[in-house]
Amino acid sequence: MKNIILAFLVVSLIFDYAFSEIIRKTTEEYNNGDTKEITYYDGKKEVAKEVFDEKGNISKTGYIPDGVVKEYYKSGRLRSERSYKNNSREGLTLHYGFEGMLETEQYYKNDKREGVGRTFYGSGKVRRLYNCKNNIEEGISKNFFESGVLSREDIYNNGKINGISKFYFRNGKLEEEASFKNGEKDGLNKVYYRSGALEKKCFYKEDKLEGVSEIFFEEGRIKSFLQYLNGNNNGLEKHFYKNGKLREEIFHADGKMLYLKEYKEDGRLIRDEKYGGDYNFVKSALIRLLFGIPVLMFLSVLFLGFYSRAKRWLFE
Repeated sequence: MKNIILAFLVVSLIFDYAFSEIIRKTTEEYNNGDTKEITYYDGKKEVAKEVFDEKGNISKTGYIPDGVVKEYYKSGRLRSERSYKNNSREGLTLHYGFEGMLETEQYYKNDKREGVGRTFYGSGKVRRLYNCKNNIEEGISKNFFESGVLSREDIYNNGKINGISKFYFRNGKLEEEASFKNGEKDGLNKVYYRSGALEKKCFYKEDKLEGVSEIFFEEGRIKSFLQYLNGNNNGLEKHFYKNGKLREEIFHADGKMLYLKEYKEDGRLIRDEKYGGDYNFVKSALIRLLFGIPVLMFLSVLFLGFYSRAKRWLFE
């Protein structure tokens, strides 16, 4: 009996201690969804407040007691749990969705994200795994399909993607390899068929296609040859039949198509068109010139005739 009473007292003490460590948090937002004001309560007493201006700058008043701070949706469901120490976030922070499922998990040190973070699907499966250092993403980041298969892998440096990123099909096979620099595609980019065969090889500069791009049939033969300048088609473009014979030739200048030639598989030319770009400008200029001169001459003759008759009527 004494043991039961002792156990009950221990449980009660633990419960009372845990309850005293829990602080409630409420959030007010601007119309655009940004945080405007966060207020912390110990019971019904306001103990601290954080006020954000429209630029995101923060001013703090009061002191957040050490322990767990909880925030709730209007429905009463738990929205977040945050651990505080010395008036700053320290330790694990958890965020929950409207339905009560865990959405994010992140560790903090001195109010800054530090260490491994995770996001989750509604099923509880890991959606993304990443690492932070001094509140900035650093190192390898991994995204997963809900099945648990890796969908994407990036390398972060100072908060931006740098290096080779890899994308995967749902069956786990490689779909794309892309070079990144400061968060933008920059350098060689390769895309693959589900079979593993190379489908496309191209180059990027500051997130825009640049230079030669090649597209391949699954068996390896060239399908298309394209050229880009600052993200626009520029220069000669060629498309081929599966047997390697030329199907189309297209010429672009700064993204404008100037001519197109289309061939049958036996090599016969079946289409030869010039249009767009400077060609249309020259053509329209010639039309204006050819039709404009006779019209101008006709109007001049009419004007001179009218002028002569008016002169005779006034002065004779």
